[in-house]
Amino acid sequence: PTRRSSDLPASTAEPSHYLIAFKDHSVYSAVAYWVDGDTLHYFTSGNTHNQASVSLVDRDLTERLNKESGLEVKIP
Repeated sequence: PTRRSSDLPASTAEPSHYLIAFKDHSVYSAVAYWVDGDTLHYFTSGNTHNQASVSLVDRDLTERLNKESGLEVKIP
C-alpha cells in the first residue's frame, strides 16, 4: 500500500506551506492563514502575522500554485 504523509510521524513530515499570490505578482509563503471579513490574515514561517485585503489576492494563481503542491487554499 502507498503511504500518505499523514501516516508518517510528525517529526519527519514537512510542515505545510501555503503560497499566497497577490495581483502585484508578489507571492508569500504562509504556514497558516484565515479570512476575517474582507481581510486575509496569514503567518509567515518566521511567525510574522501579516494581513491584506482579500481583493488584492490573485485567487486563480494562488489556487494553481498550491494545487501543484497538493494543497488546497480556499479564499472566499
